[in-house]
Amino acid sequence: MFLGSTHRCLVPKDKGLQFVVLQRLEKPIFFVHRLLVKFGISFGRKMLLCRVNLAFEFIKYQLEAKGRYRIHSPFVYEFASKVLLTQCLPSHIASINGYRTSLKNNTQQIAFQDFGAGSKRLGKNRSIQEIYLQSATSKKNGRLLYAISKHYQPKNILEFGTSLGVGTLSMHLGNSKAKIDTVEANKDICEFAKNNINGFSENKENIHFYHATFDDFIETHLAKKYDLIFIDGHHDGRAMLHYLSKLRPFIHNQTVIVLDDIRWSDSMLDAWKECIKQTEFHVTLDLFSFGLLIPRSEQEKQHFVIRY
Repeated sequence: MFLGSTHRCLVPKDKGLQFVVLQRLEKPIFFVHRLLVKFGISFGRKMLLCRVNLAFEFIKYQLEAKGRYRIHSPFVYEFASKVLLTQCLPSHIASINGYRTSLKNNTQQIAFQDFGAGSKRLGKNRSIQEIYLQSATSKKNGRLLYAISKHYQPKNILEFGTSLGVGTLSMHLGNSKAKIDTVEANKDICEFAKNNINGFSENKENIHFYHATFDDFIETHLAKKYDLIFIDGHHDGRAMLHYLSKLRPFIHNQTVIVLDDIRWSDSMLDAWKECIKQTEFHVTLDLFSFGLLIPRSEQEKQHFVIRY
């Protein structure tokens, strides 16, 4: 993560070791904060505490995570041994990296309105460069979206939260025959992604951009079942559960649902834990940043924490 990350702080709810350590670190963090300010680096104490707590979450994840040789479910073993190890085609790597570079170097200012629980630090006008650094799908997660699309070959893909379209392009190149419906509430960002992604795609007619809120899209456009759903927007736990509930009629037994930033905040982590308990999803996979939900009614309900 970089200094400008918009993750909200995860606060331990029980007074265990994690809570005690964070309390003990508060004074040293205050000192580090003053030192950073002295050298002209803006970095809040709360953000420093957040980093420490997120590090605890990562340590807990690493302790629980299993490699593919410790997984006994054939379906999940295949995911860990094939999907997670999928290699991108060189031409696809070039396309994705080319698009990323174009975004990273783009200083064009566009109107920005945050419809979710995103960063409040930046003003209404933001450069493409800033939006890319703040909210674009990471390279690691982009590779995973590509791999999921390539391995499972979905016919219909739904994406909530287009942003600049990095995740969209990754899924598209994984399977360019798939029909992608991607939804973005910010009109200018939606238009930018639509106009700029085409030069890097293979079948641009298969990518359909919708300027709408997620609720509006659900009410007015949903009419088919999706094989792959990627939810990367709003970043509020209650909202995520609400969208999942609304999407139930449009998923089938093998639909793969990918939830981004499941540890972005307390509410997101709580919502993820609620998803794990839901009986509709017999396979749930924790990859630290991503959470995957798959109905697979023929399989015994199991939760897996997989090292990635």
